[in-house]
Amino acid sequence: MTKIHPLTIARQSYALLWQNRLTAGAFWFAYVLAYTLAGMVPLYHLVPVPHVFYKLLTSLLLAPAAVVFYQTLLAPPDEPSLLIPHDIVKKALFFTVGLFSVKILYFLVYSSLTGLISPPADPEVAERMTAVMAVMGYAIPAVFYYCAVKTALFFPAVVQGRDSPLATAYTLTRGNTLWVFLGLAMALAPAYVLVTGLLLGPGANLIFWLGDLRLPLWLQTIYMNATGAVFDGLLFMLIAAGLCAAYVKLLSAPGINAETDEPTPAKENHQ
Repeated sequence: MTKIHPLTIARQSYALLWQNRLTAGAFWFAYVLAYTLAGMVPLYHLVPVPHVFYKLLTSLLLAPAAVVFYQTLLAPPDEPSLLIPHDIVKKALFFTVGLFSVKILYFLVYSSLTGLISPPADPEVAERMTAVMAVMGYAIPAVFYYCAVKTALFFPAVVQGRDSPLATAYTLTRGNTLWVFLGLAMALAPAYVLVTGLLLGPGANLIFWLGDLRLPLWLQTIYMNATGAVFDGLLFMLIAAGLCAAYVKLLSAPGINAETDEPTPAKENHQ
């Protein structure tokens, strides 16, 4: 079975973004706009579970732009810089379901961690649970990230028109889940350090400065949503580029039939 090198994913993710920088810039703007507009909707006064509806709304707004972005990243270099698939509505619905599912699972995972971090009031019970809490604090995110990476190639598979994108993602990552995860982590690490530094430095100073101006709450909310979306959008694009790079590499590996809807490993992979 062909193993994909993590450094290849990290390097090609930046290369893909640079090669498609105009489309990446347009998508970045669309990402910020989607989250900013969604943050302006008073969901707390309209729906009983605003967090869930916010995630659904942002997924709906972002999905069409994400489909075009993935389509462009997966296209050969000689293709036009902006590609809009003819079945964008169908693919956007798949993307909406996928993005919403990831957001909800992420929310549930870290909500459960918050519950684990809060110890029981009884000191004796809290002491007995310390070891369990420590293990679960690492085990729950590990299982989540494993499952997320295992199925993440669902998104490029949808854009490529696979009939069974989830099965395609599972098959392609077989034996390469850890390497894909490490490749994405290597791609995200520099951007994450940069984002964290900006948020703790100039970003924090700007927030304090805006607080001194006593701007209306709605304007401060727009700024906070837009700022978070700028940095989250960068990480989203790096993940998308890394997934596209991994998808193309694994699909072209020996033993994979690129013409079938469910790629099948070569016989020696089962030995």
